[in-house]
Amino acid sequence: MEDTNRLTNFYVQGVIMGFLDQLTSMVGGEKFNQYKNILSWIETQGGIRGLIDKFEQQGFGGIIQSWIGSGENLPVSMEQISSIFGASNISGLASKVGLNSEQTSALIAEYLPKLVNTATPDGKIPEKLDLTSIGMKLLKDKFFGG
Repeated sequence: MEDTNRLTNFYVQGVIMGFLDQLTSMVGGEKFNQYKNILSWIETQGGIRGLIDKFEQQGFGGIIQSWIGSGENLPVSMEQISSIFGASNISGLASKVGLNSEQTSALIAEYLPKLVNTATPDGKIPEKLDLTSIGMKLLKDKFFGG
């Protein structure tokens, strides 16, 4: 039964990623493609809970908690991003988004607060990222201003 669930989850994730690829091409989407790559990368970091752990370990727990809570999102600098995730982690994502490590750190610093905020409605931390919901919310924000 567990193998069936894993295969189903793998299939569903493939369908979702294909759907996001189609949305990306419809929107003309370098920016959306970057969002998608960062969402996938967040999963490799352990999801939202993994991000929280990484931020807290580096002394930046208050920053990520602001993104999860209902108040204003505190900014994060590209230097803080580099400190939190490390050079090899950043360079791995950089190769996927076609940027250098410095540009990728800046991109993460720009997108991560919005992505975490979107992924944690009402301050609830998901066990797994719902890529479809996040993708649709980001599209809605793009077309209708949120």
